[in-house]
Amino acid sequence: MTLCRPIESWTNALTAMIVGDAAAKLAASAPADSGYVVVLPVFRWVQAAVNVGRKDRGPSGERLPMPLRVGYTDGPVQFVTTSRRQAVHGVGLGLTVDQVVIVDPRQQDVGAWFFTSCHESTQETLGGLVEAGERARWEALMQAEPLALAAVKHAEYALSCSVFGDRTSRHLVDAESLLAISHALVFGVCDDDKTVRGLSSAERIIEKSLRPGCFRGVDPLRYLWKNLVRDADPLLRAKVDDPRLGSLVRRVSRDIGSVDPQAVHSAIQEMTDRHSIPSVNAVRLALTTGSIPEAETVPFRDVDVLGVSA
Repeated sequence: MTLCRPIESWTNALTAMIVGDAAAKLAASAPADSGYVVVLPVFRWVQAAVNVGRKDRGPSGERLPMPLRVGYTDGPVQFVTTSRRQAVHGVGLGLTVDQVVIVDPRQQDVGAWFFTSCHESTQETLGGLVEAGERARWEALMQAEPLALAAVKHAEYALSCSVFGDRTSRHLVDAESLLAISHALVFGVCDDDKTVRGLSSAERIIEKSLRPGCFRGVDPLRYLWKNLVRDADPLLRAKVDDPRLGSLVRRVSRDIGSVDPQAVHSAIQEMTDRHSIPSVNAVRLALTTGSIPEAETVPFRDVDVLGVSA
């Protein structure tokens, strides 16, 4: 079966994490008998019933299957000794899955099966799944890194258009700053003592991606992209001292043809549907965003410290 490779790779990482979390919960219940650990498919590959762009088109124009998240009555990782019925449910990509499957150790035609002869063997098998899930978390961050940089560039272009009033090639921040923001998205923001402050944006998105029902109208990779672009925006605004409602301020300024902070503030106040109104100082700050050239950051290796060119 031909699949979109980036989506397949990301889905495989999510699968390993979902399976690892389920295996950890099952290990806590300590199944003691001999039997089978079965890992059921977390995603089903189906023809999307909604527009997902060109991701579901192959080189020859053929339709490619897309991942649909499904859940089971007793979870994706189970300890089985006899046949059992499992309700399967999934919603996404314009489709709904509602059916029943038989998980039968005599047939083993659903999922991946691992025979365990005793409690220790079962725990070892489950432990291997947990470790694979932990590795997948780190690998997922590595996969997210280039996408985060692209998301930051995308958000920076949108903010530049807002600041300069047109589709422009001018930049608000330099390449090194874009890279630093993308690293903060993926790996987190460090405090003064160099410790990471909570989960990074990418880590939070990944954790949300593990929840059932997360993907409704989009595929998992699109979900990651949209949320990275969203989370890049406040980091960029902080970098250039642009207030949260800066885009609104500049749009109103252009609409009324004035850059006077008080006039723009009054115009915003007249918009009765606005629940939050920026202060006059925030309006003034938004109107001056981009007016001061950003200092260019260069890698230390490019700095001629001794005055001798390499």
